[in-house]
Amino acid sequence: MAPLGPDSYNAYYADRPGETFNWSLTPMTDFPVMNMNRHSGPLLDVIKMAGICPEAEGITIDPKLPFAEFSLRLPLIGLAYLTDRMRGYYHPIRQGTYRFRVRLPQTLSPEKVRLNLSGEPVEPLLDNGYVIFEEKANSGERMTWEILPE
Repeated sequence: MAPLGPDSYNAYYADRPGETFNWSLTPMTDFPVMNMNRHSGPLLDVIKMAGICPEAEGITIDPKLPFAEFSLRLPLIGLAYLTDRMRGYYHPIRQGTYRFRVRLPQTLSPEKVRLNLSGEPVEPLLDNGYVIFEEKANSGERMTWEILPE
């Protein structure tokens, strides 16, 4: 849970160091409890715990949860880690080639996995416990992936 307080503070060299900004249109000092994006904190936390990390090269999925099975479904991306497989989807908002790096669960042997992209079998690229793949997708077109034992 996010602490109570404003979104930002003045730097040490500002006129009022350590205080929040005060601008007539958004007076942070009047109602700081209303200015901390409390609604977005839990959503950001669950995305991070599920291990979804957008990077310059693509999207890495490396869960940080203390249990083996979970699922997360959001409008843009979703994934499910199950006992014997993983699957997910991405619903891009623009056309392009999307690269994923997905951490294998400990229950799957890297040498004995297969990969399906949008229902079609694809040779998986394995790297240090990750399955790496990329796929072209159009705007609004849902792409899916599934990693299974052989």
